[in-house]
Amino acid sequence: MFPILFLIMAIAGVSGIASALYGNYNTAKRIAIGSGIIILALAIAVLASAFYVKGFVGSVESVAYISQFGISFSLTATVAGIVLLLLTAIVSLAASITISRKFEDERNIYPLIMLFEFSAIGLFLSSNLFLFYIFWDVGVIASYFLISSFGSGNRSHAANTFLIYSIFASAVLLLGIMLIYFYTPVNSFSISYIASHSSLIPSSIQSLLFLLFFVAFMVKMPIFPFHSWMQNAYTEAPTQGSMLISGVLSKFGAYGMLVLFSMFSFSSHFAKYAFVLGTISAFYAAFVIMRQKDLKSITAYSSMLESGIILVGISSLSAIGTAGALYLMLAHGLVMALMFAVIGGIEVSYGTRNIEALKGIIRESMGSAYSFLIGVFASTGLPLTAGFIADVLIFIGAISTYGLYGAIPLFSILLLGLYMYYVVNKSFFAGKEYSNSIAKLPKGIMVSSYMAMAAIFIFGLFPFIITKLLGFTII
Repeated sequence: MFPILFLIMAIAGVSGIASALYGNYNTAKRIAIGSGIIILALAIAVLASAFYVKGFVGSVESVAYISQFGISFSLTATVAGIVLLLLTAIVSLAASITISRKFEDERNIYPLIMLFEFSAIGLFLSSNLFLFYIFWDVGVIASYFLISSFGSGNRSHAANTFLIYSIFASAVLLLGIMLIYFYTPVNSFSISYIASHSSLIPSSIQSLLFLLFFVAFMVKMPIFPFHSWMQNAYTEAPTQGSMLISGVLSKFGAYGMLVLFSMFSFSSHFAKYAFVLGTISAFYAAFVIMRQKDLKSITAYSSMLESGIILVGISSLSAIGTAGALYLMLAHGLVMALMFAVIGGIEVSYGTRNIEALKGIIRESMGSAYSFLIGVFASTGLPLTAGFIADVLIFIGAISTYGLYGAIPLFSILLLGLYMYYVVNKSFFAGKEYSNSIAKLPKGIMVSSYMAMAAIFIFGLFPFIITKLLGFTII
């Protein structure tokens, strides 16, 4: 079988190095966008292969690395990996297009975007925990420098807080991986091997193992109470960083949760606690949103709310709920890319993100107003958007597992919708006053917004593109 997964990794890695070594601004931009288009085309080819090539889903591409310890550089095409590969390709390309030299620091951030894309692709396609951990940390490094080098405001504090939480999560994750290696019958990092032999792990350490992985993934999603890094990281990062960190990096944790509940047979004992935490996190975010006046902060907490709903879907342990969680990962990543791109354009055009200062944006920037509204529709699960499909699947799964209690998190989405529609009405549409733009909206931001919107409607109108895959095992 043609090694398409290795090819995607090679293109992402080589293009990133090339732009760092040889690229001035314009050259790096062409390399990033060109490689992004190729990776997106290959991601679509991978999706098509999952439909039409027998045996492609679950196939492994492997090269021996440290064979005496059972470590290899191996990539696998799981359903979740394919969906999140597609998400990564779309959001990374949109982030590359978003950059406009007129409004950005002269320093070159394209290599960081491509390094981030490389790490995300590697993590979602990893077939063993050794590679998973390496790409997890590479993503942290790329995100840290995106915030610290190209952020705004108090970017040093935001980057350092993010790094402290990330180091904690990485340390906890590494400890869990080491324990698994030593306590499986045949010492192995293979996710599929661990999944088939997890029942043989001594019961005395099962709770500890689950807790270590669960905490690490909670930090990255983020889930209450390990969320404190999120607001500053999302708001102080540059527009491209916010798109990538909220749209893709948070899926490191969400994908990790999928792996966790699929890998450990004993994880079912802890599912109800995960459901409660996901519900608490969603409502916490919904109430905190109502005190925010900065558009980026509002969107950051809406992202946290959606992460809580994703955890609700995973914790249902039902096929349909888990499928909904995966679909929401895709929908949420696209929505975050759209909304942070639009907010970046608003900040450029009006010089502020404060909803108290912004009035009647539709008069000066109709595209920004309607693009943001579409993002709100998708995040609150309006029909014809990808968010609607995801929410329906999640709550069917949650109710089938937890009865009417499974419907409780739905009310957090209603609270989100109420405040978001207030924000849209106050700053974008209503009132006789309006804010005069101080700069022209960069074309790159418009193009990336249209990309994200197109994907949101494509996956909302044609859900079979993804749901047809769900007859396979997700992990």
